[in-house]
Amino acid sequence: MTRSGLVLARTRKTAAWAVVSLLVLAGCQHTRIDLARTGTTVVPQDERFVFGRIVQIENGKPVKWGVNQQLTGCTVSVRNLKEIKGRLYDLRGDGLFAWHLVPGEYAIGTIHWGLSYYAAVNAFFTVPASNKLVYVGSLQEEVKAQMRVYYKVSDDYDGDVEQFRAEFPEIQEEPVKSLIHFGP
Repeated sequence: MTRSGLVLARTRKTAAWAVVSLLVLAGCQHTRIDLARTGTTVVPQDERFVFGRIVQIENGKPVKWGVNQQLTGCTVSVRNLKEIKGRLYDLRGDGLFAWHLVPGEYAIGTIHWGLSYYAAVNAFFTVPASNKLVYVGSLQEEVKAQMRVYYKVSDDYDGDVEQFRAEFPEIQEEPVKSLIHFGP
């Protein structure tokens, strides 16, 4: 392939990813700011406070992301399985998230790392009606050779609850675990 052919192929690939990303974004409602970024603890009566973490692993270590990093941000698409459209949530640099969601079954469809990287996840979690505070675990994305992406869920309950309590000290309820899982 000639140099100009290689540049054209890269340009088409980049354009294809841009179109795919726009289509995914068009299917979701507006981006919602994660509560862990705002510090708010006001959750409507019919909703639950759901928290966990999403991290990317490279060479066995979490990748730093945010301002002045290779990955500039993270947006996650989340959909209640009873609804047609999902919502996008911006995450902060350490991956900790806190969302308010109505009880039900949810799917994490995609993770967008900055403007350059997008991955389908196919992960699920349940928000039970029984508790106001729900811990869903830590979703870890590991990128290996040839851009193969692998996911796993870890239960970092003690550390994540400790950090959650430091940021939201007024919420004293004990979280119930409802860990993310894969498949239908």
